[in-house]
Amino acid sequence: MARILTVLMAALFVLQGGAAFGQVEVVDSGDVTVPVTGHKYSMVRRNIDFKNGGPVSYAINYFYVADPLMKEEYPKSPFPAIGDASASTNGIGLSAPWYGGGFWGIRVDGKDLRTTVVDTFKTVSQGKRGVADVVWKPDWGKVTARFVTLQGDDKIFMEVRTEPRTAPASVKTYFTCIPGHPGAVPKRDQWISTCLRSVQHSEEAISIQSKEEPWVLLYDTANNYTGTCALICVPDQIVSHKVNLSGNRVAKIEMDIVPAVTKMRFLIFNFPDTYKTREEAYSYLKENGEGLLEELVSFNFDAEE
Repeated sequence: MARILTVLMAALFVLQGGAAFGQVEVVDSGDVTVPVTGHKYSMVRRNIDFKNGGPVSYAINYFYVADPLMKEEYPKSPFPAIGDASASTNGIGLSAPWYGGGFWGIRVDGKDLRTTVVDTFKTVSQGKRGVADVVWKPDWGKVTARFVTLQGDDKIFMEVRTEPRTAPASVKTYFTCIPGHPGAVPKRDQWISTCLRSVQHSEEAISIQSKEEPWVLLYDTANNYTGTCALICVPDQIVSHKVNLSGNRVAKIEMDIVPAVTKMRFLIFNFPDTYKTREEAYSYLKENGEGLLEELVSFNFDAEE
């Protein structure tokens, strides 16, 4: 009996160890063509799920329409139609409260990716790391967004690599989220917090001093259905930085990047209430922000295990 118990305990230890130290899995659906309800044309969808055993689930989604039948129905619309055209991004969506119709965009010398379909997706599971690369090849160069998650972690590392054909004079990047609730709810009161202050929504964009305020937490005090989210940037890469809450619904983060920077780095957080309330998320960033920034600066995006 003692021997059987020992074997059972050993098996339980192995199972627990596997759960705690198992590999990160990145699940890519591949391109899936689906009909658009109420229309003759179809769209292409893709989902990438990061399964890292952490307290927060992250997933990338992408969709576009390149079906010629759309041109017949909407001859004046941008074509191909990528993500939510009104978001002015490139169709790459992220788990709520980041915007699923396009949470991130880039503009190099006034040229963006809004009508450029993704050239390639590549996902790799590297033991305790999961990596997803998204590559665009517009006529003005090449852009790669690399997303990395670590085993058991609560965040996503993001690096944007730009390879323009000519040295740019201006580079802008922007993020879109809907903290609190994505629908049209009667009560809404959006705010941001940094390590120095908290600011309520208003008609004026909020200027962020990146060196003193490297992280921004976005939240809604009236409801928190989808939770809060946060973004950390590398201050030395930023020329100017602002957050627009004027609509008191869709929050937009806009940054002017130092033109010579070809590898922008960001840390992306989701904080559902089941993980951290907005007060707990604020305390977490306040206490750990400096260390998280150091982790982002030193992070090896090219490591392999």
